[in-house]
Amino acid sequence: MTGVKRLLIVVGLCGLLALTGCSSVTVEVTVAGDATIDSYSVEATMPQTVFEQLQSQTENGQSVCDSVRSDFNRSNYDEYDCSTRSSNGNVTLEYQLRNWNTSDFDRITVSRTGEGNVTYVLDSARL
Repeated sequence: MTGVKRLLIVVGLCGLLALTGCSSVTVEVTVAGDATIDSYSVEATMPQTVFEQLQSQTENGQSVCDSVRSDFNRSNYDEYDCSTRSSNGNVTLEYQLRNWNTSDFDRITVSRTGEGNVTYVLDSARL
């Protein structure tokens, strides 16, 4: 799937999530002193119908977890975990990358800015 097509799908789903009013996304990041990301965790809860739309947009019928994984260069992280669970008409998608070098992921910049300081920037305008 091309980057433009993925972007259109994400923008469309964000719009759908905004209309439902029953969605949440939590991102937790642990940045190491060497400017790598020890842990990058995302938890997104959405109505079942939104998740079904997301599933229908995956490439070649793959799972949403596999589709998310394909967005990251496998050689730049040590571990990837992903799961989904359903409850009360909602689906929660959780995924985590561990020991992630973000050098090939242009929406995130992690850099050393001085003695013991690390700066983490997520360009949310490009999500």
